[in-house]
Amino acid sequence: MKYSSKDEMPPLTRPPTGATSNDVISTKYKLRSLGVDILEPRSEWEHEFAESLHAFSSFVLVDEATKCQSIIESYLASGDENCGGVGVLQGGSEHDIYRLQIKDDDNDDDGEGGGCDNPGAVAAAAELLLAFHTSSFGSRHRKKLTVARLQQ
Repeated sequence: MKYSSKDEMPPLTRPPTGATSNDVISTKYKLRSLGVDILEPRSEWEHEFAESLHAFSSFVLVDEATKCQSIIESYLASGDENCGGVGVLQGGSEHDIYRLQIKDDDNDDDGEGGGCDNPGAVAAAAELLLAFHTSSFGSRHRKKLTVARLQQ
């Protein structure tokens, strides 16, 4: 489903159209039985952040999927496998599944480094966020959803 404006985005907490509370409970039970952790927002700030993540994921996967895929593929085409911040994961059947680095791991806890010295290591994620923030879908999430907040 493609939304024509940010005002038409469904609230995160509203069950899908036609879904009952039993459907939601059943889905949560199935996900938990598969080992999926479900983190529910506990404060107003967490609820707003979760709504921002929901809007961003809808933007990337549905509303502007072609544009976002082009951004990701431009980083893949650069050929910098170590510091590009983008990779393709195995397992995609109809579509590729991408990994985007959000956090530069230069100062990881094992003392091994393992990160990259490229300040552009999170560039693909930052570019996707910029595209989201400048769209009608994401302009209201500009202050809530930032690279710095995602890195926390």
